[in-house]
Amino acid sequence: PFELSRLATILFISPYLLTLEFGLSFFVAYALWRELGWIGMGALIWLAPTTGMLLSVSVTMFAKWFLLGRITPGSWPLFGTFHCCKWFVDHLVDEHVLLWIQFAMFFGSPLAMSAFFQVTCLRLFGAQVDRITRFPPSALKNYDLLELQDGALMGGGAFLFCFETVDDRIVGRRIKLERDCFIGTKSVLLPGVTVAERASVAAYSLISDDLESDQICVGTKVHRNSTTTSNMAVDGDDDDNDENDEDTKRIQWLQRIEEEASLYCSLAVWLGATLATWTISYLSSDDSNVTINPINDDNYMALAFSVVLGAGICLVAPLYSFFMLVMSKLILVVQFVPQELGRGTGRRMAFCKAWDFAMDFAYRFFVVQAYAGTFMEVTLQKALGADIGSRVYLDGIWLFEPDLVTIGDDTSINNFASLVPHQYSNEGIEYGRVRIGSRCTVGSKTTIHGRAIADDNIEMSALSMPLIGTHLTAGGRWSGYPATKTPGLVYQPPRPALPVWYVLLQHPFSLLFGAIWIAFLAFDRLLQSLGQPGCGGRNNKKKKNKKNKKKGQ
Repeated sequence: PFELSRLATILFISPYLLTLEFGLSFFVAYALWRELGWIGMGALIWLAPTTGMLLSVSVTMFAKWFLLGRITPGSWPLFGTFHCCKWFVDHLVDEHVLLWIQFAMFFGSPLAMSAFFQVTCLRLFGAQVDRITRFPPSALKNYDLLELQDGALMGGGAFLFCFETVDDRIVGRRIKLERDCFIGTKSVLLPGVTVAERASVAAYSLISDDLESDQICVGTKVHRNSTTTSNMAVDGDDDDNDENDEDTKRIQWLQRIEEEASLYCSLAVWLGATLATWTISYLSSDDSNVTINPINDDNYMALAFSVVLGAGICLVAPLYSFFMLVMSKLILVVQFVPQELGRGTGRRMAFCKAWDFAMDFAYRFFVVQAYAGTFMEVTLQKALGADIGSRVYLDGIWLFEPDLVTIGDDTSINNFASLVPHQYSNEGIEYGRVRIGSRCTVGSKTTIHGRAIADDNIEMSALSMPLIGTHLTAGGRWSGYPATKTPGLVYQPPRPALPVWYVLLQHPFSLLFGAIWIAFLAFDRLLQSLGQPGCGGRNNKKKKNKKNKKKGQ
């Protein structure tokens, strides 16, 4: 029954639901066009994907409460009824809710980019949430077993898992993040963990036990915060309360900055989508020099629709995202420089965070999916201001503040690696330079922060992160968190010989031959559409005449 329900969901329920969501979005766009024209529809284009997003959230919320109800800590049989229902709701979250949130952000929906909407989604799915900042998408699938109190901060790529599989059972336990706690980048919280007030979790850490308010978890080891302990012993309760109030004010200030940045980001993305819609409407109008000949054949219409849809998703959307990333950076930020932005620079910080939001939430998905591992990714990062050498390979990396990143020649940075020149400090956000030398290899899902310098010929293992400001010297492999050096020479494999077909396709003559062949086929098709025999038409005509003579005889 579990496999049958999965097949039914993938083959029938999910496609028809997606069709209904797209149909509602197209209906809203068509209604805006009928009532307000191209100008009005362009100005309110974000409403169309927003309706699809709201429909997906409503259907998922109904499915959660109808199939799962109020979830309490416990265990359930693997492949049983609960597992089947939970997989179905998880599928709706992954393939519908998150997908439509991404589409709505792509068109500049202020609702999708607001922290209010994201917190509301968590509450609709059963989580107990106060006012918080951004949270990872994995939090949506924890439902009633997640509790987030006011001021909880979570870094990018953090994972919260309230469910796990133990033997032949699914076990669900509650995760609780108390006030003003901090979860570092790409950390993992296992079921049943409680992070107490003002406790901290370092990046790349695995939390399986509770943390008290004066503890810090680094990796899998828990340490006591000596600064907090000394303040409590020397200064007394009054000074400790003052420090707590100061931390609370700082977190509230960061929350306001992120809310303001969300507004600026939605305005910039909405303006781009509006201008793009107006441009398309002008090109398709009678006043322009571009004319589109109507086609009456249904087959040609289906083919044209498929080509336009495929080109829009695979070509136009990535190129549009490329253009908008460059233009929004010039408008909102101009250039990133090494500095520390505190409370007196709220507007400047909001603009910087707004562009980070536009890059992360609105456009990065389309760019990374289309350009990962190609020269276009390198071209994009160079256009955004990164200093990148020759023969550099980037495979869908997360590169923030590109003006502060320098990469040498013959360097390879693997999939989902993060170059993050910014880091949060007690006073605000600090921006520092990241320098990676030549002939370096950075493993998958590795993170390098600001003020880090990597010499030539270094290698970093996957899932590693050096401390902020670390100088990575040559002559070994760096791995772990905090990254430590293992002495020895970095293995340099010999370059394999390229296959013959690759060499031939890489030759400029191959491109010329392909262009000539496409032009030949297009010309032949044009002659046939005009009623003239194509390049092979005479031979075909002779064969038909012979067949007709035989039939006559």
